[in-house]
Amino acid sequence: MRCQDAIDAAFRDLLERATAAGWSEREVFVAVIDLADNHMLSMAANKEMNALIELLKRMT
Repeated sequence: MRCQDAIDAAFRDLLERATAAGWSEREVFVAVIDLADNHMLSMAANKEMNALIELLKRMT
């Protein structure tokens, strides 16, 4: 199974479970977008922090 196929299957499963729990498709999509956005922001912040830590290590 290709990675994209696995992600598609997992997303469909998430959508089915969330709608079965009472969420609308729109609510699920908004939540997934928010999660992805927050994850990307976290990754960027971690990369920046790691660069600062490395700079401080070189300065000491």
